[in-house]
Amino acid sequence: MMTPPSSMEEATRYGGIIKRHARWLATKVIRKTDRGFSNSSRRASK
Repeated sequence: MMTPPSSMEEATRYGGIIKRHARWLATKVIRKTDRGFSNSSRRASK
């Protein structure tokens, strides 16, 4: 029989890790897109 408290603890722990990873991925993607936008705008201005 599974114990709800332990499973809940695991879920919250994994949830926090996933949230942190998602935020890290988002920042990486945002940086990449920002670089791309700045490069394209520079090319357009030239």
